[in-house]
Amino acid sequence: MRTKLWKGILAAVAATGLMAGTAMAASIDFSLYGNVYFDRNGDGTGTITLSGVYASETNPTGDWLLGKTVTFDPAFSYTSATNAGIVFATSTYDFTIKDGSNTIFTAQLNMGGLTPIGPYGLGNIDMVLNLSNVWVDAAAAASSDVLNAFSQSGTGILTLTFQDVGSFVTFLNTAGHSNDSFSGKAAPGPNAVPEPATMLLFGTGLLGLAGVARRKMS
Repeated sequence: MRTKLWKGILAAVAATGLMAGTAMAASIDFSLYGNVYFDRNGDGTGTITLSGVYASETNPTGDWLLGKTVTFDPAFSYTSATNAGIVFATSTYDFTIKDGSNTIFTAQLNMGGLTPIGPYGLGNIDMVLNLSNVWVDAAAAASSDVLNAFSQSGTGILTLTFQDVGSFVTFLNTAGHSNDSFSGKAAPGPNAVPEPATMLLFGTGLLGLAGVARRKMS
């Protein structure tokens, strides 16, 4: 009886340590790179199209997700651009990842109507979007730590960085067609993996329990 109890406690401690190590090493973000096309009507309206996007970085490196195609559908249409933010024609867009012709990830981009963008000076401009209604193909989640984390979370954050576009508001209100580069990063919500500190605390408690049990058995 005592031997079984002791073995059970040690097994629980070992499992907890494994969970903590997995949580700390788990991948919850990746980066995207491609071209951004601006079609600006000059009256505060236009479209922003992201093209040629693929998963080029993962954390941890070498994840199965590398090289998969990322799509934004449809192009972001905006109806005005001011220092207070950008008003988009619709509040929701689709964010999709494909392995060849097979869809392995879908999520809804929530623009929130008026979406603040900043800074407004020269340099890079960041746009932060919420991801909701996340769906991940089960086989893909089994192959990718990143997608598995998204599958567990069901939500996420997408940050798009438009690079060297100058004064963004002035730019969007000036008629013309141009393209530049952009980068982005998507990360699952906070429930994607167990909290490492929580797992370690739980493990410490089990170790203490194991010590007490050992003293009683001896």
